[in-house]
Amino acid sequence: MNKYFIISIFTLLTLLCHKAEAFWNPFDYIHFAKPGSTDISRYSEVKNTVDGLISAYESRNISSFMRFVSEEYTNDEDILESNIRNDFHKYSFIRINYVINNIIPDNRGKYSVSINFTRQLEDRKTGEITSRTGTSELLLKEEDGSYKLYSMRRQRLFGIN
Repeated sequence: MNKYFIISIFTLLTLLCHKAEAFWNPFDYIHFAKPGSTDISRYSEVKNTVDGLISAYESRNISSFMRFVSEEYTNDEDILESNIRNDFHKYSFIRINYVINNIIPDNRGKYSVSINFTRQLEDRKTGEITSRTGTSELLLKEEDGSYKLYSMRRQRLFGIN
């Protein structure tokens, strides 16, 4: 009897916590979206933008990369471009493996994308390969029907120098 009482209380508390989080959290989690909803297609578009950014960075294509960067990029866009050019000059090999943890929209057309990544770089001068694992958060903004990089938080994924 006591065991069932504890399980019931635990279940009730879990439901209440979930309700409180949903009430206080201004974001909708896309991964809880109903199949066929527009959130699923937005998730796919956001993921395609992240794929495009990483692909352009790995292939060392600065013009393709900058097409994915917002004109309203929160840091100086020219500094980002300069840092990325320095990465391309310093490293002969760039590889990023990543997993998207979650995508969270806000009510102003921006999407926060949390990413776990492993980045491998080969130093052009020494030939040394370094590997770093971390977490980054990219903020993407909807512009002209596509999503663009608006800001980077935590560990920088691009322009690392």
